[in-house]
Amino acid sequence: MKHFKSCIFILLTFCISNLFAQDKYIPISQTPEQIKTYIKNHFPATTISSVKKEKELLNYELEVKLNDSTKLTFNKDNALIEIESKKAIPEKILTDTIYTIVKENYPNNKIVGWEKTKLGQKVELDNDVELYFDDNGNFIRTEH
Repeated sequence: MKHFKSCIFILLTFCISNLFAQDKYIPISQTPEQIKTYIKNHFPATTISSVKKEKELLNYELEVKLNDSTKLTFNKDNALIEIESKKAIPEKILTDTIYTIVKENYPNNKIVGWEKTKLGQKVELDNDVELYFDDNGNFIRTEH
């Protein structure tokens, strides 16, 4: 009986955890038009190679990988919340203020990551330096 209860507990734990976190790939053709348009406008030389829906409780994110290894993450409202790339992120994506600060202080580096945070924005350079900005692009701090 004790073994049976342990098995039931393990099974219930597994089932409940699957309810709260689910990842599944969706067909590229089912990518929301708003996301397709964003990619066409900002990454015109690329194509979508995969789309994964990451679901947790009532929220979900779409992780879109492009054929150049760039990864874009969009929230449930199809708003961009994160970029990871091996190449420089196109300048028209972020504010001019952010690019100016990076060019002035890190002229030999490129921006390869960006993330929308609770307090603003985080930018990652190719030398692993992270720069934090508020929502308006005003510089807050640096982490090395």
